[in-house]
Amino acid sequence: MPKAVHLQSWIHFQQKSTLLGLSAAPSARRLKSLVATDVTKTSSFVFLKSRCPSDPAHWTFDAPLTDEYFKALFSVANDGISFKGKHALITGCGEGSIGVEILKALISGGARVIVTTSRFSKSVTEFYRGIYESCGSKGSRLVVVPFNGGSLKDVQSLVSYIYDSDPKSGLNWDLDYVIPFASIPEQGREIDGLDSRSELAHRIMLTNLLRLLGEIKSKKQKLGYDTRPAAVVLPLSPNHGTFGSDGLYGESKIALETLLNRFHAESWKNYLTIIGAAIGWTRGTGLMNANNIIAEGIESLNVRTFSTPEMAFNIIALLHLQIIKLGYTEPVLADLNGGLSDVKDRNKFTSILSRWVPGSTYSF
Repeated sequence: MPKAVHLQSWIHFQQKSTLLGLSAAPSARRLKSLVATDVTKTSSFVFLKSRCPSDPAHWTFDAPLTDEYFKALFSVANDGISFKGKHALITGCGEGSIGVEILKALISGGARVIVTTSRFSKSVTEFYRGIYESCGSKGSRLVVVPFNGGSLKDVQSLVSYIYDSDPKSGLNWDLDYVIPFASIPEQGREIDGLDSRSELAHRIMLTNLLRLLGEIKSKKQKLGYDTRPAAVVLPLSPNHGTFGSDGLYGESKIALETLLNRFHAESWKNYLTIIGAAIGWTRGTGLMNANNIIAEGIESLNVRTFSTPEMAFNIIALLHLQIIKLGYTEPVLADLNGGLSDVKDRNKFTSILSRWVPGSTYSF
């Protein structure tokens, strides 16, 4: 593993504890606008699903689970959340991403985090240094490492570096959270235009993501960490080919959903738990930058679009202890699509809106 950059805590904040007070979190009043007032009658813009007993492959809105999620959201907004003593891995954590907002929350809460970058340079390390200087808290640590998400060797080296007990060659960490959000946009590629970029994107977003989880499972098993499963937040999507012209993006995302079933069918539940997050229209990310200007039109259909701090807030609530505990016996599936899946003919509508903005694209 190439040399990593360690950003150890040299900042001393006057804090009661390592509790996270999310500056970008919605107020209680704003939070109420994101959820239904009566979860027994309807779903909301963000909610949890449960497996249908008659069809285990089908998941439906679950009012009691959604109520637990709302409690977690309000708890994080009002009281904060502590990540003291926790260790996390984040991929896909570049500037303007959801991942970088999650990073800010984790180190604000006292976590030790390792992030990967495919563009390891002075400017990149200075970017992360700035984040640590503004958000790092007592006990937190940020490690930045170069990483090629398309390389099997890099996947193996990354996990070995995290778990290696030799201080000269590793961190000697055991991961509590895995947030594999790395992705590559593939706009403009229909089935007759799939190319090497599509293959690379599929490898990064699916094949090597699964390999990454397999390497973590193997390390935990080898070291006897069978009572400390890592919570894996899967970046799912409501886009299952309904928008089209986005290469193998939909195939990569829908294939990740098999982990919701493999959790029971395979032998790794003592080492990994699964939290699926179906992420809706998030303004300003690398995948959605070109579409910011048409977000208002999308919201005219009673769809909620999110800023990156808002979506990160929704995801951080999934790391609340009560939600983590739910994942010990059954995968957690959070629908954070903002009502986008209820819109009919989404591809036609976004195509019409895109005519207002030449060159705009969509994939999420």
